[in-house]
Amino acid sequence: MDENNPVVDESLMSTAEKEIGCLMENLNVSATTVTTSTS
Repeated sequence: MDENNPVVDESLMSTAEKEIGCLMENLNVSATTVTTSTS
């Protein structure tokens, strides 16, 4: 599968990594905000 469309897979992976990075940052900010508000 990967050998058939290496370029497409790479672009999909890079996009997914960027989206995951943004999601993780948002989760970290939310977690920090919740923790600060709770404290």
